[in-house]
Amino acid sequence: MRNSIFLSLLLLQFTTGLYGQLIPQPSVVSDCSEVFLSKLTTAESQHHFLVRNTRASHIDSSLAAKRFSRYASFSNWIPLSAEKRVLCGLVGHQNVHKSGKEKDHNLRIIPNDSFQYLIKDAEYRREKDKEGFNNWHDCNGGLNNCMESEITPAADFIAAEGVQYFETVMDQQVCAYGPWVSEKLHNFRPEIHPSEVLWYPIDKGHRVMLFQDASRRYDRKHRFAWLDCEPAQARTKVPWVSDTLEVELELAFQLANNQDNLKFELIVRDIADALLLDKRMKGLILVSRTKEGLSISTEGMDNQDVIRAESLSYCAEGEMMKGLLKLSLRIHKIEERFAYLVVDVIEI
Repeated sequence: MRNSIFLSLLLLQFTTGLYGQLIPQPSVVSDCSEVFLSKLTTAESQHHFLVRNTRASHIDSSLAAKRFSRYASFSNWIPLSAEKRVLCGLVGHQNVHKSGKEKDHNLRIIPNDSFQYLIKDAEYRREKDKEGFNNWHDCNGGLNNCMESEITPAADFIAAEGVQYFETVMDQQVCAYGPWVSEKLHNFRPEIHPSEVLWYPIDKGHRVMLFQDASRRYDRKHRFAWLDCEPAQARTKVPWVSDTLEVELELAFQLANNQDNLKFELIVRDIADALLLDKRMKGLILVSRTKEGLSISTEGMDNQDVIRAESLSYCAEGEMMKGLLKLSLRIHKIEERFAYLVVDVIEI
C-alpha cells in the first residue's frame, strides 16, 4: 500500500507537544554544554539521527532466540548487549535469503570507525579455523571486515518490490538499528538482527525505514531459551518484536544567525499499518520567528498516530544555533500482517 504525506517543517528554537500543542521556549538561548555537543557529535556520526525504540530499547541478554529445524531447535541468536545498537558504514553486499517464513533482506556493512567495535568485541566467540559456510563475512577485498543487518519485512513490502530500497544502497553509506547479536550457526558472527530501523542519505535528505520482523522468529515466547539455567524466580520471556513499534528519531540541525528558518519535507513512500491502510495523510508544521520570540502552528495532523513532532532542543555555539528535532514514528501490526514504513526527510 502506498500513501503520501507532505509535512513541511520550518524549524527554529521551539518545542511542540502532541497534535500541535504549543509550548513556548525561553527567550534566552544558553550556550552548548559538553553533554549536548556530545549528543550532536553522535548524531552526526549516525548520518544526523539519534534513534531509539521507546517501547523496547533493550532486550533480555539472558535469553537467546532459537533456530528450529524439522527435528530439533537450538539457541542460535545470542545477545552481545542488552541495549540495542546502531551500526553505520559502507554497504559491500546486498542479498535476500529465503528459508521458510524467513526472507531476510540482508545488507553486509563495513562499519565506519566509530562502529568497528561491533565486530571486534564479538571476536572472542569466533572459532578461528572455521571456513566457508561458517566463516565471517568479507567485503570489498577485506577479511572478516563486514557484518550483516538483517530483516524479514512484511509480505506487503515484499509484494510491492520493496527490495528496491535495499538494492539502491549498494556501495553507499547506511545505518541500522536493532539487537546486536552473534549467530551460532555461522561461527558466532555479529549481526544487527532484526533491523528495526534503517536509514541512509538521499538527495537533500535521508530515507528512514521502520520494520516489524515478519520471520516469526522473534515475536513469540516459545521462540526463546534461557542461555544458562532457567531463573530460580519465575520470569517472563519478552519477545524482541511486538505488535507496536514506536521509534524516537532526533534529527540534528544547525541554524546560522543570518537564517530565519529551516524547512524540511517528510514524504511517506510506502506504508502498511493497522491504522492507515486506505488513508492519505497531509500535514504541515510551521515554526517561525515572531516579535515575541517563536511560534508554531500545525495543520492536518490531528489524531496523527504514525508521525508526530514531539520536541526541539537547542543551544548556541558562536554564531551558530545547534539543535535536535525529536520525531515519533509508530507502526502497528495488522492482525497477522506485520507493518512497515518508508519515509523521506528532505531539506528544502
